[in-house]
Amino acid sequence: MMPAAYIAARLEGTPSLWRGLAERLANSLSKQDGLKRAAWFVAFLACSLWTFLVLSYYRPLVPTDSVLVVRVITALVFLGIALAARRSPRFAAYWRLPLAFAIATAAQALDYHLDPNAWLLPALGIGSPDSPAGWAVDKLQSSLLIIIPIIFCTLLSGEDMGSIYVQRGKLKPGLAIGLGTFVAAALLAIPWANWLLGGRDLSLGRMLPWAPWVLMFVLANAAAEELLFRGLFLRKLAPLTGAFGANLAIAIPFVLMHASASYFTQPLIFLAFTFLLALGWGAIMQRTDSWWGSVLFHGGMDISIVLGILSNLP
Repeated sequence: MMPAAYIAARLEGTPSLWRGLAERLANSLSKQDGLKRAAWFVAFLACSLWTFLVLSYYRPLVPTDSVLVVRVITALVFLGIALAARRSPRFAAYWRLPLAFAIATAAQALDYHLDPNAWLLPALGIGSPDSPAGWAVDKLQSSLLIIIPIIFCTLLSGEDMGSIYVQRGKLKPGLAIGLGTFVAAALLAIPWANWLLGGRDLSLGRMLPWAPWVLMFVLANAAAEELLFRGLFLRKLAPLTGAFGANLAIAIPFVLMHASASYFTQPLIFLAFTFLLALGWGAIMQRTDSWWGSVLFHGGMDISIVLGILSNLP
């Protein structure tokens, strides 16, 4: 029970003077709690915009020749704050949040600066990176460079997989939501690809040979993004901002990171839709206590994007 509600409950039935004082104190505490949540929201938003927008692993806003140095410094600063907070009795409850930013920064750096495709694609017999197979393998290795460090660093810090929602959770409702939305999105993928991405000559016959590569791409991308954003931060931020506040604070940088995408014919509609989807994926993860529903839902919504891109390849 929050302090305000506790005080009001304890003084219920007392004389009106004491009830009035209790109500004022309760209102004061509620305002203080609201201010604290707002402060945490703003602080998280500032850090996340720096981490995911300025240092984006898609299109960073830092000059190319200095982005690696800035990423290393950023990761070390966040790590230093986390270690200092963990040793402090006053701030020990907050150390996981700066550690999550350090992990996210390091994972993005690995994805951006390592490029195994120079040897991986030839080893797999994939001649062109601009092909369904080339795109899918590139996305798979990119996603693994994000997923593996996050899981490794989480376990190394003493946390379990449940702290990043990689667990069974409420599996049945999670799978029901995830699979249901995945199938629905797959059925609507062609018209959406034509409308939002200017898809060319899309038909079921043309798509079928792409199916394994599209499936690999969307599931790898969804798993990486859900883990990097919602999995890594939702549980750590919610006690400080509230469940919805955490979801909203994470959705904003997620959408802004995608604002630089140039392959949409309706960018404003795409960003508005992505914002609502981001809130939905976060709510599903919180309600089911697992990432499965969000990953499948997210993967399904990416099908139209991948089809639109592939249909416009030379």
